[in-house]
Amino acid sequence: MKSKVFIKKKVGVIQKLGMGKLRLVLALLVVFSHIRLEYFTNLGWDPGSIGRYNSGSVAVVNFFAISGFVMVALWQKYFEPGREVNRIKKIGIFYVDRLVRLFPQFFFYAVVALFCIQVLNIQSSHWENIDIGLLIHNLTMLPLGFNMFLNPRTLLIPQAWSLGLELTFYATIPFLLHKLNWKRIYFLAYLSMAFFLLPYFGLLNPFWYGYQLLPGVFFIFVIGMSSNDHSIKRKKTYIILCRLFSGLLLAYLYINPRLYEMQFNKEVLLGAFIATFLVPNFANKSSRFDKWCGDLSYGVFLNHVILTTLMDEYLLDFGTRIEGAVFLVASSITLSAFSFVLVEQRSVVFRRKVRLLVQKQ
Repeated sequence: MKSKVFIKKKVGVIQKLGMGKLRLVLALLVVFSHIRLEYFTNLGWDPGSIGRYNSGSVAVVNFFAISGFVMVALWQKYFEPGREVNRIKKIGIFYVDRLVRLFPQFFFYAVVALFCIQVLNIQSSHWENIDIGLLIHNLTMLPLGFNMFLNPRTLLIPQAWSLGLELTFYATIPFLLHKLNWKRIYFLAYLSMAFFLLPYFGLLNPFWYGYQLLPGVFFIFVIGMSSNDHSIKRKKTYIILCRLFSGLLLAYLYINPRLYEMQFNKEVLLGAFIATFLVPNFANKSSRFDKWCGDLSYGVFLNHVILTTLMDEYLLDFGTRIEGAVFLVASSITLSAFSFVLVEQRSVVFRRKVRLLVQKQ
């Protein structure tokens, strides 16, 4: 009896966390993965890692699941088949909505990065001289999801490769959501699990095909999507199977050193395993504070590498100290609030107008 009460309390804590707070926490884990704190490296941790796990990669995987959750909820609210709009127009409006969501702040921080490179003349491992081809590669976002094949010399926002993957997901998802054929969605998810085994065992590059490209991680997006499935039995079955799949493969890594050392195998599986507990328990409603946290998360995700590069240039080793990390987080959140008010709020108004087009005959 006590154990049931404890479980209910734990679920309640997750629900109170809310998606907005969770997104901000995940964004801060990505920030942590891009800094080198002496305190943690002295413990024997790799830079950006918590123990042996890269915190940013675990967070990014959970962002995939959240994205799946949001896309189905968005489609059901604004783009469901009952709307009197033809399919092509509906998908077109969906694409416009998603592009307006991703690009305004992305462009803002890309321009900031360009200013640092061209005007401040700051050099780093990911910033070199820029030409028109590299500029197009960076600003169109989608190619960032295929960096492994295109091998660009300069990345204005290095962590934005995951936005290229998000765009790939957005490009494909309307064709699955048009009639919300859940059997087809789950079938593709199980195929994705089967495909993931190829990079997991090293038959394909695990970094590319098990983390950065859609076929290997589609099943993680579906963890989030499944929360909007009206069939309780069907979505519970998927979550349980996904939990077993990620949990057992993660456990096997500990008895197979070769697989354990493969880049991001363990982070992807841990992230997927955690997502199977977090996503089904999202709160139905967001508080004002929760919404504020969610609004800040995207800017924090985009701006922190720019800030760490500036700190490395002008503040030398300050960023390796705890005070430097606190300064970085405070600066990142402050800058994110600024870019949200300056850029994102205007795009939110535009997106609302675009969504109204679906309701017109």
